[in-house]
Formats: sequence, C-alpha cells, structure tokens
Amino acid sequence: MGTAQTVREAWRRVYAEYLAEEKYAPILYLSRPLASLAGAITNRLDIGPDDAVQLGEGWHAPEWWSRRWIRWTGPEATVFLKGKGGERRAFAKVMAGVPLLGSADGWLTVWRYGAEGAQTSALRFHIPAGGRAVVSAPIPAGEGEITLVLRVDPVRRPAERIPGSQDPRPLGVAVTRLWLG
Repeated sequence: MGTAQTVREAWRRVYAEYLAEEKYAPILYLSRPLASLAGAITNRLDIGPDDAVQLGEGWHAPEWWSRRWIRWTGPEATVFLKGKGGERRAFAKVMAGVPLLGSADGWLTVWRYGAEGAQTSALRFHIPAGGRAVVSAPIPAGEGEITLVLRVDPVRRPAERIPGSQDPRPLGVAVTRLWLG
C-alpha cells in the first residue's frame, strides 16, 4: 500500500472516530500537514465517502444522489487543495438543490498561504432555485497551500421550505467536485 493510500486509510479511521465522539479535532488539524507531505492532498477533490482528508469544517455527511456523491455545505465550508503549479483558478461544481429550497447566494474565497504570508481572492455567486453551476475564483499568485472557502448566506433549511421535510440542517450548496485549473 502506497504512502498516500496509507494516510487516507488512517485519516478515514480518525475521522470516523471524530464524528462518533467529536473530541479528536486537534488530531485532524495537526495531521493535515502530514497528509499533505504524503501526497494525500491533491489539486482535485471528488466528493465521496473517502474525501475527509481534504475537508475542513462546515460539511455535512456525504449523500448518494442519483448517479453521484454530494456533500452539502453549512453556512461556511473549507476544503484544502495542493497545486501542482501553473493553476490560475479554483473551481467548485455546485447545486442549489431541489427548487423548493430556493436559490443559493454566496462567495467562493481562495486563500494561498506561503512564505509571503496569506493572500486571498473572492468571487460572488448566485445559483437559481433548482440550478447548478461551476463557480470559480482566481488563485492568488505565489506558492503555497491553497484553501477554498464556500460561504452561503442565507442558508436554507429543508424543514422550513419543503412540506413534510423534517430535515433541520442549515444547507448552503450541494458540492460534487472542487479543483484547481
């Protein structure tokens, strides 16, 4: 088993325990640099059951929708990507959800942490009710780790918008993929 795969497996076990007991957050944050060094953090993230190594806070559990995995964001969700070099934009493939949830408005913010400090760029987005889109923002120049933040305001709660729903979660957007290009 390769190093990146070993790190992913260990990360999955720690993350499952964290979700079950919610007391391992420091382990997750301290081990992210090790995951990056081992090659487990890449320039692309396809949402699925093994995606936790690249996720920060603000994500709901993965869900299988028709033919693909999705994860809903909460009000703000963070993901960690590592550029290969030469990427100019960060992308997120998102959906507003079923039409009764309404439209989703928010920001995609890109942070780059490097020797010259933190740099950021952001782009506002609007996804119509029932719609989907690829949203993108420029990656700040330089070198270093890249963090994407999806922020949605206001969030939508299915229990408040969809007759018969008992889902109280605050939902931002449904995400299927994030990448640098």
